[in-house]
Amino acid sequence: MHAATITGQVRSLLRQTTLDAACSVLPMETGGTLVHARLDPVDGSPHWTLT
Repeated sequence: MHAATITGQVRSLLRQTTLDAACSVLPMETGGTLVHARLDPVDGSPHWTLT
């Protein structure tokens, strides 16, 4: 489990480094949008809760 955690962190670091390098070369302003959500089933129901 520890190795998987470290691998995920390294992968994220490499993606960010690549993005930073691309943004410094490409002729466009940087920007972004983030949506962090969690979707859970409601017990005993066909409905879901979005948090």
